[in-house]
Amino acid sequence: MNLKPPKQPASVPADILQLEKMMKAGAFAQAEAPARKAAKKYPRVPIVQMMLGISLAEQEKSEEALKQFHKVARLQPDNADVWRNIGMLEQRARNFESAEKALLKAIAINPKFGQAYTTIGAIYDGLGEQQKALDAYYKAVELLPKTAASHNNLLAQLEITNDSDALEAALENARKQIPGNAIVSYFEGILAQRKGDLPTARKQLEAVRFDLPPFRNRSIEVSRCGHLGRICDKLGDYPAAFKYFQKCKSILAQRAAELGYETEGYFKTISRTLGYVEARQFDAWKPYDLPDDVAPVFLIGFPRSGTTLLDTILRSHPDIEVVEEGPAVRDMMRALGEVNENRNEALINMTAKQAEKLRNVYLTSLRKGISGHGKIIIDKLPLNILHVPVICRIFPNARFILTLRHPADSVLSNYMQAFDQNQAMAVMNKLSTAAQFYDLAMRIWEASLPLIGDNFVESRYEDLVDDMQTTLTPVLKLLGLDWDENMENYRQTALERGRIRTPSYNQVVKPLYKDAQQRWKHYAKPMAGILPLLEPWAERFGYGKLSD
Repeated sequence: MNLKPPKQPASVPADILQLEKMMKAGAFAQAEAPARKAAKKYPRVPIVQMMLGISLAEQEKSEEALKQFHKVARLQPDNADVWRNIGMLEQRARNFESAEKALLKAIAINPKFGQAYTTIGAIYDGLGEQQKALDAYYKAVELLPKTAASHNNLLAQLEITNDSDALEAALENARKQIPGNAIVSYFEGILAQRKGDLPTARKQLEAVRFDLPPFRNRSIEVSRCGHLGRICDKLGDYPAAFKYFQKCKSILAQRAAELGYETEGYFKTISRTLGYVEARQFDAWKPYDLPDDVAPVFLIGFPRSGTTLLDTILRSHPDIEVVEEGPAVRDMMRALGEVNENRNEALINMTAKQAEKLRNVYLTSLRKGISGHGKIIIDKLPLNILHVPVICRIFPNARFILTLRHPADSVLSNYMQAFDQNQAMAVMNKLSTAAQFYDLAMRIWEASLPLIGDNFVESRYEDLVDDMQTTLTPVLKLLGLDWDENMENYRQTALERGRIRTPSYNQVVKPLYKDAQQRWKHYAKPMAGILPLLEPWAERFGYGKLSD
């Protein structure tokens, strides 16, 4: 985590020096026991308490580490390093507001604390406050002009906000401040890729490595391999592209294992939902007396099926607002668990009072992501497809827009992406498990159709690319709206959005293109083992046999 301990006192006991030596060597697990012993022996020595916190944090025992750092803060409330460490741990737990408060304390104590600006920049990014994030990263570069990490954070933020001019200017500054650094070469490759000079981009990115000394950074190496894979794909060098995708996913799988994500348990959870709807256990739901006048709209589908493109086009309509990948359904699911740990029993025996409470939880959470300009609010999170039965139980008139794409292209596209790791995205690290995931998700959708009735529409990515207005006509009908010419200006909408929180951030600002269609055929050999599982879905959705 790059946590920073306070300065050592002038005279240091031998056991503390030995402990510090272990910490510097990165032996955090081995240091935990002696750190606990030293913390008891020296209860009011901040450096000792800090080293215990670092040992815990580096082992990702974040909750206990956070308590430990707060203990240090009580001993040394004016130590900026302590508050930065607290902020980093709060950020790790996605408690962004608490993290922001801690980092602001660090900056108030030390206004020239460059690392604190770096951390708070990431926090503002998490809060969706993109200008604040950029301001913080610019400040970090100003304070730490010779530090590669500060330039990397700024350049990466500018790249994902699709500001190519600012990216080029910041890259020129990096060339001057850290000439010859691998970060400079890396972003020169990214910029060349954005400009369409793919041979140069490939050359630049293949010339650097971030899994070897002197500058190791696993997340940048993942990104480098992902970019190279997509570049080689565009160049028609499909074997090289697949090699880079494999390396990218191998690194991500290692990270997923470290975080404790495992596919078998996740699939068991999904399979319980599938078994529930396939057995039509919803027939046993007891009616409750509550008005059905709330009909939220959900944009769902398997990831990499065109949800971001459709989202961007729809939000270009003056009467539509899209909440992108918000936590409203997750919060509702958590509240359902509080009603009864046995979800099936909770759904069967749900009362009007319980349903009303769950509706309020959902709507309250959803409103936090609304700016207020649209009369139709669309909740866009593709994998809410897994929660359709629960959504229908709480909102019987819920409406669904299901995005579809050729199943083999969708699965392959997930394999091509360097996702941040969570339980669902860890499944995408193998083609085999990504295909199983697709099958489970679509089976849940199909089995849930009796609950949905006519309150849904399917939107195919390929049709949207071929004929936008015709494809969107049934979508707009479901929403009770008419076509608006501004929807054709979706690229401007994308540029004005700033940070787009999906891997499609740099694609939706481009004109509609068709080169992603039938891409899977270039990778038919490595995908051969999963095509039989996907073929029934390809036929069901009108794409035909995969052997044709």
